[in-house]
Amino acid sequence: MGTVAIHREDPYARQCEGFVTRIADDGVELDRTVFYPLGGGQAGDAGTLLLGEGTTLDVIDARKSRRDDATPDDTLHLLDPESGWQDKLAVGTAVSAHIDWERRYRHMRFHTATHLLCAVVHELVARSLPVGCEWISDDELRASPQLVRSMSVSPPLGFGRVRLVRIGEVDLQPCGGTHVRNTAEIGAVRVAKIEKKSARTRRVVLEFA
Repeated sequence: MGTVAIHREDPYARQCEGFVTRIADDGVELDRTVFYPLGGGQAGDAGTLLLGEGTTLDVIDARKSRRDDATPDDTLHLLDPESGWQDKLAVGTAVSAHIDWERRYRHMRFHTATHLLCAVVHELVARSLPVGCEWISDDELRASPQLVRSMSVSPPLGFGRVRLVRIGEVDLQPCGGTHVRNTAEIGAVRVAKIEKKSARTRRVVLEFA
């Protein structure tokens, strides 16, 4: 059985209890996690793993598992290489996983904002690909809204399910990312610049106002 991805059902969950199921050279996998792994136009989470004896290990990023037999939700928690974590963790070790909530919440707001942008800028919708996003910093996001919304591509899958995200009557598309409950939570976002990438492609740079 693969990792239980709590963020899939509750993106507002900030921590969970679990245990180590696999160890890689640069991190660990858990049986349950609140960490969202890089993918689908959203950056991976950072945070900490707390051990029973009071030890805290920094998770510097989260990625999808690299194992050939991994399930879609199996997540590799990349750990600070300077922390000596290899001597502190083993398969079966109990941990309390905590995400950097401020970072995650910004990701949620930005990610939902890109869905709205792609829904309203109709003339840029030109290809059958998912939303494309590139994180520049915590305050800036490059979004490629022409790469958007199509039921003809392979949607993000969990355990045999297709996850559809609907934003009112504005947008409906398959998405595995995390979103805010209400678009009012996004706050003010402005288009900082529009860059010409090719004859048919424009890159829109978003940032919080």
